Amino acid sequence: MIIAARQARTANRFAPRQTRSAVGVSTVRGKYGPSARFYLTADGSPVATGTAVSRVQDWSARNTSISQSTASKQPLAGSRQGIPCYTFDGLNDALEVATINLSATQAITVAVVEFRPVATGGTIWEFSQNQNFFAGGFGAFANDIGQDFAAAYSTGGGAYQYKVVGSAIGSWRAWVVVANRALAGVDEQKVFAQGAEINTFIANLTADITGAWGNYASWIGSRNNGTSYAMNGSVAQVLLLDRALSTSEASALSLEIAQAAGVA
Repeated sequence: MIIAARQARTANRFAPRQTRSAVGVSTVRGKYGPSARFYLTADGSPVATGTAVSRVQDWSARNTSISQSTASKQPLAGSRQGIPCYTFDGLNDALEVATINLSATQAITVAVVEFRPVATGGTIWEFSQNQNFFAGGFGAFANDIGQDFAAAYSTGGGAYQYKVVGSAIGSWRAWVVVANRALAGVDEQKVFAQGAEINTFIANLTADITGAWGNYASWIGSRNNGTSYAMNGSVAQVLLLDRALSTSEASALSLEIAQAAGVA
């Protein structure tokens, strides 16, 4: 049965998790799939709970490789609060996303659903080995610079902009970040959470970044394949789009991806 997107966004949050998740996954893939460069979702993972993960399916049409060949760096499949997820140990766990060429891309949208049991830093997803010093990098971080959630990107050499948002530790949270380098610095990056745009930030650097993104591999759970910024927590969804969503689209996606994970 096909369920309309409007109905999906207003699904009863008290319905069984698997019902809401099915609505969310179908909505996300149906509405945003043509722009997706990769889409990680732990829901429906064939890996048994507590098992180390060496490869994760990409649910976009790109068949982008998401993997970890080093056994000691493999996250665990499982669940938190009943939500299917991949859990990272805060030491060196990481999933590598194969090289994606964004050098001709004007804007990107990143959506993540994450959980942290403690106020510990880490990389949720980072494009390039180190977005602070590689031209065209991007990052979505947990507790970066001592805060809760930060989205940042740069053109290399330490020139970057970021937005830091407060978030409750011990709860699942869905984030969407839209970065559009065609806009002025103050509007270049916008953050959304579970149905609404965020306009109040703990820290907010709005430098005008005009340089292009690059042609890089990226990592989920830590920086540069487990070398630093290791995340102590879990990831249920990560979605990368190669276009800027409008405010209404990004607001909707921030709720829909939460539904896809089963947290809304």
